[in-house]
Amino acid sequence: MPLTPMVRVGYGQIQSHRATAMNVAVQQNMGRAVVGTYPDFSVDYAAVRISEGRLLGGGTVAATVAAGVLTVNWSTDVNDLMDSNADDLVYIVLFQPEIDEFMSTPTLPTREDGEVDITIPDHFLGGKGHVWIFFSDRKAKRVSRSSYLGELDLQ
Repeated sequence: MPLTPMVRVGYGQIQSHRATAMNVAVQQNMGRAVVGTYPDFSVDYAAVRISEGRLLGGGTVAATVAAGVLTVNWSTDVNDLMDSNADDLVYIVLFQPEIDEFMSTPTLPTREDGEVDITIPDHFLGGKGHVWIFFSDRKAKRVSRSSYLGELDLQ
């Protein structure tokens, strides 16, 4: 599964003594994001979660695509009460269902960066893509709940 490394971070602390992170993620997402009745099931991408946790998320987040580049923005604010830090890691996932492929940043940006540009491979272009974002502390022990940033035209 291409998302396994991110799911290990995103669900790694939930029921870790009883199930793998991937098993927990599949179980929770099956009940939340798979809709319809047999044999006409579909995925509600807005309901999918890549991570589940209590770390402060990205505040006002946005994603846009222009000229083959996905730009994702988030708030750089830190919150002592919520124990967030400028060096928290930012995970971004782009899924293109027509080709059944995922991609992310080659290196993880940090909360203090506030924005990242990701060049979209040519074979992703021309279809629709779904984007999620979540945050972790620098040790990937505490995570935020992932946020769905929407369906975008990949052009």
